[in-house]
Amino acid sequence: MALFRRRRRLHAPLIDFGGLPNLADGIDDNLYLASAAKAAEIDFKSGAYDKFLFSEDGLRRMPYEVAIESHLALINQRLADAGRRQSLRREAAVLDLETKISKAEAKLARNDKQIENIESQIVYEESILSGLTQGIDNADWRDPKPQLASRLSVFMRIAAPIITLIVASAVDLAIIQASLNSIPGFDFIEAWMFTAPAVAMQVVFPHLIGLRLGRILRNAEGKLAKAVELSILLILWLAFAFGLTQLRMNFIVSQAANGGDGDITPELGRWLLTSSLLMLVALGGWLIFAASRHNPHESNFLKLNFALMNRKNAEIKLGAKVADYSNEIAALKQAEQTAIQAFEDAREAALNQLKQAALDIYRRALINHVGDSDFTSAYVLGGDKK
Repeated sequence: MALFRRRRRLHAPLIDFGGLPNLADGIDDNLYLASAAKAAEIDFKSGAYDKFLFSEDGLRRMPYEVAIESHLALINQRLADAGRRQSLRREAAVLDLETKISKAEAKLARNDKQIENIESQIVYEESILSGLTQGIDNADWRDPKPQLASRLSVFMRIAAPIITLIVASAVDLAIIQASLNSIPGFDFIEAWMFTAPAVAMQVVFPHLIGLRLGRILRNAEGKLAKAVELSILLILWLAFAFGLTQLRMNFIVSQAANGGDGDITPELGRWLLTSSLLMLVALGGWLIFAASRHNPHESNFLKLNFALMNRKNAEIKLGAKVADYSNEIAALKQAEQTAIQAFEDAREAALNQLKQAALDIYRRALINHVGDSDFTSAYVLGGDKK
């Protein structure tokens, strides 16, 4: 489940709108205004206020009006503090994204240098494949430049020699293990212990022979030495193949005699010997042919282009990541400005509109509860003096 969660995170959009700044909560206007009306009722029922309170030397405002002003000033301060905290959190997020952009741009710069280096090496390999420059062993490695249809096709061309060795090794493994396992006195484990070096010889020797043959055909330096090496390797390999075949044949002949089927006829023996030998030689010959056609500079050309494709793909991904981070920064900054304006609007509303509405409702409710025109006149004139 953790793997699936990780995959979902990788494909999730960079911008998390749930992480944008919170807008100001503000105040419940209806509740606040209702409390103002309730306060007027309480003040009326207390009997502590009359029209003489608003004389020249008396109250200018009711105590609740002073309390409203003080309370809303406190709320205003808290809104300002909440706005600053929201702004600081968003600034930290922006700084984190800017750091990520810097890291991605540094990777892009390193990636660009790697691309330049790879492209220069590709030009060198192209000059060798076109015959303008000599390559390994000063040989003529000219060959048609490989087609680069896609990353997969290039990868398959690179992996083809390895796949050839693996397939040949698997076939040789089956043949040699069966031969050794049939020898009297060899158990299963011993047969496998002798099979490993035998397979290595059956695979490595033809491969080395093919490499030397390929260099000789391409007029490489030291052709005589390579011809001597080729001859020695070829003799050793053929002797090994013949010896392994003869070992297999001796066992087949003895098993036929012990089984009561009589001796194998000379014609059948020669056919079995020849077919078994040709099987091993054919497998080795396939490796020789493949190795003799191997062009190391063509292989280098393919590997370099595969690396170049990977670097350019990485460049696209890094560029997209930088663009996504930049868009997220722009979204965060815009949201931050909206949040700041929302806090400013909430402060403005609390200090002015809400304050005035609460005062008006309180005064109206108090006047209505008292129901005295003299009180109304004294209260309104006293309130206007503030």
